[in-house]
Amino acid sequence: MKRLTQFLRLIPVLLIFQLQGCGSGKFSDLIDLYTYQDTAGTQKWTLTLDSDYTIFGALAADKSGNIIASIGGGTGTWKPAKLIALAPDGNQLWHTQELDHNGASSPVVSPDGTIYVSGYYKLYAFNSDGTLKWSHEFPEAQIGQPKVAPDGTVYVNHVGSGSYIRRLFALNPEGEVIWATPEKVSHFCNGLTIHPSGFIVFFDRSFENPWVPTYQIAARDLQTGAVRWTYPLPEGTDNTLEGFALTSEGNIVIPLMVNGLTQKTYLLILTPEGNLVSQITMYGSQPGLPSIGSDGTIFITQSNRGLEARDRSGQVLWEKEILVGRMVTLDKRNNIYLTSGGETRIYSSAGELLEEIQIPSNGTSPLITGSGNIFVAAEGFPGKISAFKGYAGISGCWPRGYGNNQNTGGR
Repeated sequence: MKRLTQFLRLIPVLLIFQLQGCGSGKFSDLIDLYTYQDTAGTQKWTLTLDSDYTIFGALAADKSGNIIASIGGGTGTWKPAKLIALAPDGNQLWHTQELDHNGASSPVVSPDGTIYVSGYYKLYAFNSDGTLKWSHEFPEAQIGQPKVAPDGTVYVNHVGSGSYIRRLFALNPEGEVIWATPEKVSHFCNGLTIHPSGFIVFFDRSFENPWVPTYQIAARDLQTGAVRWTYPLPEGTDNTLEGFALTSEGNIVIPLMVNGLTQKTYLLILTPEGNLVSQITMYGSQPGLPSIGSDGTIFITQSNRGLEARDRSGQVLWEKEILVGRMVTLDKRNNIYLTSGGETRIYSSAGELLEEIQIPSNGTSPLITGSGNIFVAAEGFPGKISAFKGYAGISGCWPRGYGNNQNTGGR
């Protein structure tokens, strides 16, 4: 009650700051400070799935704040995968029909509310109530994590298996293919990221010459598929990640690993035109998906190094040598939410440990909705989804591994 009274007394002052521009970007932070900070770290609920089901990938949120999850049996029970939706209080709202495989990608929510998910050979589009809108089959090979542009165009790529064909496809919201990369040319199209300048950028290992593969970062026009630019990479470069990150200036932050005896890992930063900003050597064996704070700080994990904070040019600001997952999530105060073994940790932007919460997770980006409700998914049989209170709502720059709460791979 005392804290609420203090806050009410401050409202006239805060409004003056906001109107004068002095409090730009700070008003909502102060609201959070006086209404939510005391409960940060409080566990709210845990949903335990049936014992036949685990959880795949990162959670997503629809425009109503409902949580969407991909679940299935995997190689543990072989139960076919499906999507489920939970209300913010943890009550299950619906589940979809079963997909064509026992695993699935992370769900993606389009701006029009359509929910996309990849099975094995099929891309599915579901309405916001979980009913099937359409499905499109890709019989040549398995498909990977879909991404969605602001106009609703969905992009998906082959990831192998079958005949090991690799192609990238663009489909309109009705499920019709608009364009695709050439047939019988093997491309590894990992890291699909939607750039606001109208192209999709990705890591590309091409076998147009079967004897001499080329390694490059490629950008293709969202509407036509035409190549905008390419940036050549050293032979043997590897990228098995499902996305990059974009700075507020539009620069592209790309973690890469070079195969071979050196196992060199480095962070590549390119301009929207494909020009080099910086290339920084890292020392972990496997980088995670980067997130970017509102001040331009890059946060990234490395499998045997821990969590790192880097400036806009990629130079290390600080690091924490802890066991972490592949992705982190940032709130609008630049607090960092990540998984560490059987727990979830919250760090300040300066690397100070704020909370250590005994909630296990599968290592993907936690979901932050509203004014700081945090949702994490845990693998295992049965899988679990848990909710707890954080410090603030989600950041507005590039706060998660797939860019936003909808996993679209863009802004």
